Amino acid sequence: DCLTYTEGNRSNWPAFAKAPLALTYKNYARRGARYKDQAIVGDVRKSLSAQINMALANGETADIVVVSAGANDGSASLGNYDTAMAKTTLVSLDRSLLYEAIRWTMWKIRTNYPNAVCFAATPIHRASAEPISDLNTAIIKMANRYNFIVIDATNKSGIVRDFEIAGAQGRYLYDGLHPGTSGQQLMADLYASEIAHYYNH
Repeated sequence: DCLTYTEGNRSNWPAFAKAPLALTYKNYARRGARYKDQAIVGDVRKSLSAQINMALANGETADIVVVSAGANDGSASLGNYDTAMAKTTLVSLDRSLLYEAIRWTMWKIRTNYPNAVCFAATPIHRASAEPISDLNTAIIKMANRYNFIVIDATNKSGIVRDFEIAGAQGRYLYDGLHPGTSGQQLMADLYASEIAHYYNH
């Protein structure tokens, strides 16, 4: 049942960020998730729209919201900012296009959590290719539009492409894409620092 929330116990950056922030949290994320809707086989939560709708259906409240996705969206089917912003309703947005899917995500969160402090992260490096500048631009432009604080994980996490290996264990990624424990700790350090910085100023 996609509306049943069960807190996972696998290692991930939120688990490491929990202690320094002294926060309770719910993690609706799933490996392989993306902003753009996609045909799902198995876990429907691989689309951010499904994660958000599930959280809302479960009546979740939030003082802080962190959106961390994008690497799986790639550089295809971007759409564009002006077309996305010209649409006047959530239902009119085409979530198969990146700009419109990101707008839906941030608009939906802002509508339902108007008093939350919201963060959006850019993707970390991967071994096989340079960061996708068009993807990062889309995330940053929409984050600025909806007052999401940008966490620049691409350039500030400490994970660098040169030290990672496609399909094998590198310095921080266990397969060139996904962070192992040390990479998760780096990400947690960055995210916790950015969140704490907001609340300490």
